[in-house]
Parts: sequence; structure tokens; C-alpha cells
Amino acid sequence: MRRSLAVISCAFLACAHADRKAAPDPLEVACAAAGGRACRDLGWKTLRGPASASADRAAARLFMEGCETKDAQSCADLGAMYAVGRGVRQDDGRACALGIADACARAGLQVPADARAPTETVAPSGAAFGHARPRDAKETAAAVEHAAEYARYFIARDLHESLGATRAALEADPPAPEDDFQLIRRVASLRRWKVSDCLPVYVFPNQDASPENAWVSFGIGSDGRTRSVRVARTSKYASAEAPERCIADEVATWEFPAPRVGGRIWLLVSGTGPRREVDPVASTTGDGPVYGMEGYTKPAMAKAGCVKRGIAVPPSLAAQRSTFPRQMLVKFAIGSGGDASRFQVMSPTDAPVKLARVIEEAVQSCRWIPGRDPEGRPVEIWVVLPLRFTSG
Repeated sequence: MRRSLAVISCAFLACAHADRKAAPDPLEVACAAAGGRACRDLGWKTLRGPASASADRAAARLFMEGCETKDAQSCADLGAMYAVGRGVRQDDGRACALGIADACARAGLQVPADARAPTETVAPSGAAFGHARPRDAKETAAAVEHAAEYARYFIARDLHESLGATRAALEADPPAPEDDFQLIRRVASLRRWKVSDCLPVYVFPNQDASPENAWVSFGIGSDGRTRSVRVARTSKYASAEAPERCIADEVATWEFPAPRVGGRIWLLVSGTGPRREVDPVASTTGDGPVYGMEGYTKPAMAKAGCVKRGIAVPPSLAAQRSTFPRQMLVKFAIGSGGDASRFQVMSPTDAPVKLARVIEEAVQSCRWIPGRDPEGRPVEIWVVLPLRFTSG
């Protein structure tokens, strides 16, 4: 009997061991946390593995991340990829700019003072890796559907047309599929600082400061270069600057690994540029909800805590609760009759769309007491609501 119990116990232990998730690669953790050499080492680990187009793209992305986080050797290794066209387009001029002397000689360019040899020789792949394949109709339809739903919850509706985020625009210029988006997401995020100075920081009469935000939409071509850049500011404050042109000119120079398919993506940028004093009442243009400023009575839930109690997380998301954002910031308008509309997730912009949907449903299920202007008249007012989530 003891032996039988021991065998059964071992069987259960084996099952538990099989179900246990593998520990994350320390290089992946270090690369995500700090970039630099960890990304470079992970890139070489990827490149030394089984040869494939996806491995070349992943290695190029990792070298880009290392280069963007100030690791000069990562820049040289990325240059070696450009020199032979692995994971990125073949371009000796670009390889030269990244420090590859041989590429400079082939391109007839002067070798930069900080030129250096790559960590290892990067051999040509021997295959037509890195060229985007034709779109699959089913995959395209799924990408359009996902992008349309994302735009509904994360991008203000009055910006959809200018950003090419309407359904008609998405069908005409389809978004990148999820794997291509993930391929460039971190690289694009690391480059945000290059355009954040284009946008001002607004200072209000009470001395509160708020950065100007802008959505940037651009296509990724089959060679990894950006095309047809669109920029839309999220505020309606009058601006003497031309931040849209400043951002578009910079983003037009960006390059990414050659995608599997390519397509349009979106990126939110927050301003760190010059500080500008602004009067919210005098500077706001157009009709629509107002923010509850001094003298206004803000909207309120008829029953405190109604939204939090009403968030019914679907089982498919509940199983991934440990990956939830710890907190979210959403905004919506409460009309003069107490109706909730114009729901939008402000942050984080990579939160699950399904979670955004259930939060909107919770907001709309609550009864709201409308806000009032200084004269006591019911008016449509924005509500900005922070939400916190705990794992488990």
C-alpha cells in the first residue's frame, strides 16, 4: 500500500512539475528593465539559434533596443545586420552611419570616428529573409476589427478621422498584425523622447501643470521604414507652435526591423517641451464637455463605489489577473441629464481591450448626478477616474 501511494504521489508531483512555468530568461528580464548590453547579448543568443526570418527580425529588434539605450556595441551589431540585410533592409549607408567601416568603403563614405567592429561577423542569411509577405484576408480582417475596437476605447473619437482610425480608413490602409506591432512596440516607445520636446507643458492659473499629448499614427513598410505619418493633438488649446510638423518630421526618419506583414500602428506621446501658461476657459476651442474648474459642481455617482463594484472581469481575463495593469486612468463625460458617454482609457495605452470594455459597461450601469456650471445650470463635464487593481 505504501508503495502504491508513493507512485501515485510521484505521478501528481510530475504533473505539477510539468505545469510549472519555466523561469524567465535573465537576459530577457535585464533587457526589458535596462536595455543596453543585456539586449545585445540576447540578440546574439537569438541570432546563434535556428536560422529563420523571425529570428533575424527579433535579433535586429534587440540590437535596436540596445542601441537606443546607449550601448555603442549594439549599434555596431545593428550596423552589421544592415550591411548584409538580415532582419532589416540592406543598406551600406545606414551600416556605415552605425560604425561599420567595410560598409563605408562600399558606399564611398567617410568612416565615422566612433566606428567599431561588430561583436561577431554577421553572415548573409542565404534566403530572402525580412521581406513582408502578402496580406492574408482573414488576418487582415481580424487586425482591422481589433484596431477599430482599440481606437474606440483608447483614442478620442474626434481624432479617429485625422489618425486614419475610422473603419473605412483601416480597411483602406490596414493596421499591422499583433506580432508586427509587438516587434516594434518597445523600440518605438524608447524613441518617444525624441519627439516629446515638440509638445508643450501647459500651466494653468492654479499653477497645475499638464503635458500636451499627441497620438502619432504611421505605417510600417515592407523594408521597415515609416510612411504616411499622421499626428493629432489631444487637447483643444490654441497653439502658436507647430508640434504636428515637428513630430512628423522626426518620425518619418525612423526605421524598424523588416516586418512579417507591415501596416499602420499608433503611439501616444506626452510633452516635455516649453511651458506655456493657458487659461482653460479662454483657450479651449469648439463645443463639448468641459473640465470641472473652480466654481463648477462636479458630477458624482449616486451610490459611491458603484463603478468599482460593477466591474465584472470575464473569466478569460481573470485567469491572467497577474498581468493586469496595477492602475488605470479613464475619462468619460456626464451629460446634463446624467448620461455617461465619450468613454476613453487615458492610461496605460496597452491595457487589454476587454478590460476597457467591462469598465465602460460599469460606468454606464451607474446612475450619475450631473455637474453644474457656476450659475447652477446642468452641463456636460468630464470625469477623470483612477482605478486600482490587485492581483489574486
